Amino acid sequence: MHTIARSSLAGLAFALALLVAPLAQADAGGPWYAGAGVGPMLDLGCCNTHFRIEGEFGYHFSGHDTGFFLAANVATGVGGDFVQFHGGARLGGDIEVHSTHDFAVLITPSGMLGGGILNFNNGYWRGRGFAYGDGYGYFVLQPAVAISVALVQRLLHVWVRPVAFDLLFFPDHYGGGFGLDAVYSFMAGVFFTF
Repeated sequence: MHTIARSSLAGLAFALALLVAPLAQADAGGPWYAGAGVGPMLDLGCCNTHFRIEGEFGYHFSGHDTGFFLAANVATGVGGDFVQFHGGARLGGDIEVHSTHDFAVLITPSGMLGGGILNFNNGYWRGRGFAYGDGYGYFVLQPAVAISVALVQRLLHVWVRPVAFDLLFFPDHYGGGFGLDAVYSFMAGVFFTF
C-alpha cells in the first residue's frame, strides 16, 4: 500500500512540475546549448566496464533553456576489450522543478537515436574468432533521464544522468544474423546556454 501511495505522490509531483514549468520560463537562459559529459558505462551483455565521453549541441524550441529540445550527440566508449563510437539525434524536454532568475533545478527525460561502430581490440575477442580491428556497425536507441542545476544566471548547467540505457541493434550480429546488446551508462557533465 505504501508503494502505491508513494507512486501516486511522485506522479502528482511530476504533473505539478509540468503545470508550473511554463510560469517560470521568463527567467530562463538562452535556447541554444553546448556541453560535454564523462562517466562509466557497463556492457550488460558481457559485464565489462568502460569509460565514455560525449558531447552535445542543441536547441530548445521554447526560446529558453526549458521545454522541448533537439540536439546532436556524439559519444566514444573506450576500455580493455573494445572501442565504440556513435552519433545521433537526442529529443527531450527540460522540466523545471525549481526556479529563480539565477538558479534552477531541471529534470530531463530524453531519447537518442543514431548509429555507430564497435571495434574489438584485445585477445579475449580474438580467441573467439574476431580479428583485431574488426568493426561492426550498429543502430542505437537510448532512453535516459538527467537532472541538472542551472547556475550563474542560468548560463552554466551542471548535470548528472543516472538513468541511460543504450540498446544496440546489430544488423549483422558479428556476421551471424541480427543481434541486440544493452549498455548502462552513468554520466555527469556541464553545458552552457546562449
